Amino acid sequence: PVFASRSPQLPAPFGTLAYTADRFTDLPPVDRLSAFPLFFDLMCFDADEETYAAYDKISFAQLVAKRNASQQLYDVFLKPVLIALMFAPPEELSAAACLAVLTNYVLSHQNDFDVRWPSAPQQVFE
Repeated sequence: PVFASRSPQLPAPFGTLAYTADRFTDLPPVDRLSAFPLFFDLMCFDADEETYAAYDKISFAQLVAKRNASQQLYDVFLKPVLIALMFAPPEELSAAACLAVLTNYVLSHQNDFDVRWPSAPQQVFE
């Protein structure tokens, strides 16, 4: 587990960023920092129906370009994570959908990022 045993439990997204830094050695700090303009979007994309609709009209790839996040951040981290979680490239997905997935599965809860398997196979079917 990446996060379960880490202390202190930091608020999102700081735990995710702090405790995965050693795992993204091919992503230089300057590229990681280029993600910060996206935090505004993560915090407000679903504030109301009108705002959500505006984010839903553009692709996540367009939003990343608009916020000047680095191409390296996009190629090494954002795109692979979103393909794994949403089964489609960010160019084909709305910014609203991608921000919701990033919020819920990657950034919201530091301890929930770790994958956990059931201790017994029959638990999968219960």
